[in-house]
Amino acid sequence: MYADPQKRVLTAEEAELIREKLGLNQPVYVQYFKWLATSLQGNLGYSYKTKAPVLDEILARLPNTLLLAGSAIFLTLLLGIPIGAISALRRYSLVDYFFTILSFIGISMPGFWLAFILITVFSTRLGWLPPVGMRSYGQSLGSIQEIIDVGKHLVMPMLAMAVVEIAYWARYQRSSLLEVLGQDYIRTARAKGLKERIVVWKHAFRNSLIPMITLVGLTLPDLVNGSYIIETVFGWPGLGRMGVQSILIRDYPVVMGVTMLSALLVVVGNLLADFLYIFVDPRIQQN
Repeated sequence: MYADPQKRVLTAEEAELIREKLGLNQPVYVQYFKWLATSLQGNLGYSYKTKAPVLDEILARLPNTLLLAGSAIFLTLLLGIPIGAISALRRYSLVDYFFTILSFIGISMPGFWLAFILITVFSTRLGWLPPVGMRSYGQSLGSIQEIIDVGKHLVMPMLAMAVVEIAYWARYQRSSLLEVLGQDYIRTARAKGLKERIVVWKHAFRNSLIPMITLVGLTLPDLVNGSYIIETVFGWPGLGRMGVQSILIRDYPVVMGVTMLSALLVVVGNLLADFLYIFVDPRIQQN
């Protein structure tokens, strides 16, 4: 294939044959529409590096990214909404000020910087958690030890991805609940003598979640796109790390495949938000 195996330099004829085989000698718009047509049929092309189908490469790493992003979303919902609700109910108290300061710190903290801090503290100095990878060598598949091992590898990248989202959710939940608590029907419920617990959790809290659902459509693609940096820092074998590696070696079919999947997740996230609107507010379904 190479004219000079020592220098590994292609001849002009060989380079032209490769360009013709890959379709790179055609106009850009022709290349794009050909790629789009084949992609809609499930054929995302072949990796320049591994020669394997791009779809197979994506499907092999998609579960790892979904595990990381799903864990980060779960942690975000578990902490972000309660923190925001407590901060709203204790408005202008020390608890509110404490959570507000933490939220602003979390929002302003870059994910990659937090990732390095976590590795420095919990891996380098304390030695509690493994710094990189998804599992240790020598673990038998499907064993309890492997599950625990994957969990240890998951903790730090999950935290690095979730901290910013938790801060955003806490701030939005606080604002949303405070707005609902100031509505006329809440004052009417209190005037009727209902217990504060019923007023807050039965009437105010559920309605405060309706504006929050919009964040669901944004959080899923944000976490997947944010995984490009986090997975690279922690060596997590997911789509984000594969995307960065593909960009560095100019493996364009893989880059296009990962980018297309990221765009698809934006659509899925917004569709999920629409379904959650119906679940939280039955009036939407009736209309």
